[in-house]
Amino acid sequence: VLGAVDQAFAHDEVRRGLADAGEEIRHISYRAAERGRVELWPLEAPEEANETDAWRPLDEQGSIPPVERLAVRIADQIRQWIDTREVLASSGLAIEPGDVLILLRRRMPMAAVLIRALKSRGIPVAGADRIRITDQIAVMDLMALGDFVLLPDDDLALASVLKSPLIGLDDNDLLVLVQRQKGTLWSALLGSEDDPRFGLAVSRLKRWRSRADYAPPFEFFASVLGEDDLRRAMLTRLGPEAGDAIDEFTNYALEFDLKHPPSLQGFLSALRDGELQVKRDMDQGRGEVRIMTVHGAKGLEAPIVFLPDTCSTASGGQGPQLLPLGGRADEETTTAQTGLDEAAPFIWAVKDTGHVPAIQDARDAVAHQDDDEYRRLLYVAMTRARDRLYISGYHGARAPSARSWYVRVSEALKPGMAEHSADDGRTIWRLDGGDPATDKAVTEHRPEGEGAWPVDRLPDWFDMPGADERVETIPIMPSRIVAAEEDIVPGVGVADLAAEAARSPLIARDQRRFQRGVMTHALLQYLPDLPPQARRAAAEQYVRARGGDLPERLRRSVVDETLAITESEAHAVLFGPGSHAEVAIAAEVENPKADGRPLAVAGSIDRLVVSDAVVHFVDYKTNRPAPRAQEDVIQPYLVQLAAYRLVLRRLYPDHEMRASLLWTDGARIMTIANDRLDRIEPLLSGATSRLEQASPASYVTVNGPER
Repeated sequence: VLGAVDQAFAHDEVRRGLADAGEEIRHISYRAAERGRVELWPLEAPEEANETDAWRPLDEQGSIPPVERLAVRIADQIRQWIDTREVLASSGLAIEPGDVLILLRRRMPMAAVLIRALKSRGIPVAGADRIRITDQIAVMDLMALGDFVLLPDDDLALASVLKSPLIGLDDNDLLVLVQRQKGTLWSALLGSEDDPRFGLAVSRLKRWRSRADYAPPFEFFASVLGEDDLRRAMLTRLGPEAGDAIDEFTNYALEFDLKHPPSLQGFLSALRDGELQVKRDMDQGRGEVRIMTVHGAKGLEAPIVFLPDTCSTASGGQGPQLLPLGGRADEETTTAQTGLDEAAPFIWAVKDTGHVPAIQDARDAVAHQDDDEYRRLLYVAMTRARDRLYISGYHGARAPSARSWYVRVSEALKPGMAEHSADDGRTIWRLDGGDPATDKAVTEHRPEGEGAWPVDRLPDWFDMPGADERVETIPIMPSRIVAAEEDIVPGVGVADLAAEAARSPLIARDQRRFQRGVMTHALLQYLPDLPPQARRAAAEQYVRARGGDLPERLRRSVVDETLAITESEAHAVLFGPGSHAEVAIAAEVENPKADGRPLAVAGSIDRLVVSDAVVHFVDYKTNRPAPRAQEDVIQPYLVQLAAYRLVLRRLYPDHEMRASLLWTDGARIMTIANDRLDRIEPLLSGATSRLEQASPASYVTVNGPER
């Protein structure tokens, strides 16, 4: 390989940009005795179009583009090596996909074609080293689904989803829906639910819409792809290369959930605004064929390297319009002289100024630098190969330029290469080197940890969905506990949360109720820390600042009711020295059910006092009107107190427990009897077992199970 590099850069014109004029490039390999190989393949050219009758267009047979034919040829060669277990002489190991590196000058158009050809032959491929997620058709389908569930009236998004592999309808099905359409496409689809062709689509879309309101983006799209094996359906329709795009899309969704509020609308907006590009780390092989640009491969090597993009030349075109003056582009200049003067002024090359000598010289100097970089990239590309180097190429209607990599390398290497006949009958040119006596003994298996798991021997669990992990403890957030209807204890908290939710917070009176409760809660938390003589003035100043839009009578009642509690002798122990506000608790306690898992409780107690013999804890509630008797307290409030009591009893096993509710409506304290909490306590296990499987948005039942 290094000998081929020396020959390719033997001429001064090719060597310019790598070394000074007259300086020879010569490598000395410490592996000189080991066998290597360089092959030159014939170029892939456009096929001649078949003459067809203009009046019989359907008889015309399309031709395969040269780029696709070359990609197929490379994929077939790699597949043959794998199937025949061809051995690398220098290692004694059979060639595997991880041994192959394919280098391109530009990712488009060949990267996607290569990935498709490799995956269609079952060859593991790492995909392109850089992809733009939103340009992938699989991601477009998933984003269209997101657009539809957020706005069902978006007919274009719905039509895209219906034709995607997620649903699988075709143009004829859409035409049927359009004929029935009187409003939106969604309404036409709903009206066709009884039609067997559309029933599945309606049920899926309804189910996905119901999740979109509360599921984070990653959870939403992961559940969609996992349903009915839709990920496999997308790969079947769009090709195996779509798997990379789907994986990166879901990875970005998970990253978004961790760093931002998990909003589907926010996720789609960030995805579109960011024009996200994913760059993979190709430094470490994972048993897959790697496809990279030459720029990205600097510093890497592989046993086998393909160079299929050798006919495109330097950038060309008009070049930059902002040009440095003072550059020189003489053929005889050295590398140092070719560089532009750092102190030279810049000039804006406007249209029709190419005839100006200074501007033309500057353009020539920039083009000269581009050409030097073009040759340096050829050197980088050829020296990435450790054992074998395969040089090929394709071109369009025009033959490759004399400055192209392929022409320069073939002119330098062909005279010393031997002709061979390939399997397809075409002639290839080969250069072999090294001594067969240095070949390593053939090894059946690679060292443990190297290479990929053979595709034809995947374990049985590979296609099985992952099982839900068992949580060793049942998580409880006392303020969010809701017992199921079948668990309601007769005579204990018979009121339902629906009655509490029946009042709309949009009504002005309810807004005042919530505002009043918030202010009362804050005053009960902070006033006890102030001297008694300063409490009223501080309370009045606070409600005036926070409740300025409330009537004076209402603000005054908040202050009076709060002070009546904090200064009452009956409640002095709760708000006196030694009492604490907003006490955070977290503990793992035994389950009231003997065979249940431990309960992991985490919450915050509004008010806590621990004396020598009694633990008194209080939770604030804003209900209006507040219940007058314990029998009217809704059951979830009692379950919450029971959860707090479990933790406190663990901390203070010899103390008496005293639980109370403080109603901010009228600022009244209601002590709950322990026997009532004893009857409620067994519900903790049943209620929270359902909670751990629910979405956070499902903690509170509001007027019916559909919410």
